[in-house]
Amino acid sequence: MSRTQFVEYRDHGFWAYDVALGVFLKRLIDAAEEYHATEAGSWLSEAISWWRVVACVSDYGLTLDSTWSAEQVATIPVQIVVPERAERVCR
Repeated sequence: MSRTQFVEYRDHGFWAYDVALGVFLKRLIDAAEEYHATEAGSWLSEAISWWRVVACVSDYGLTLDSTWSAEQVATIPVQIVVPERAERVCR
């Protein structure tokens, strides 16, 4: 069992503590499910399923799908990627 997991998107990545990544994934999944109920297609449903696996099995890293089109990436609202509280702290 690992204490860190690698997070990757396209050609960039970093190591994150598994607990911190788990908290992030919880927020990501909650926001994505809320958004998915009204807006997105099956690609987001598949992503949510995989994020649940990564959140529960710390031996997996998180790779945000590099095959997502620019339209799919643009579809994800900011509140999914940057939870509201974190956004306020950054401001």
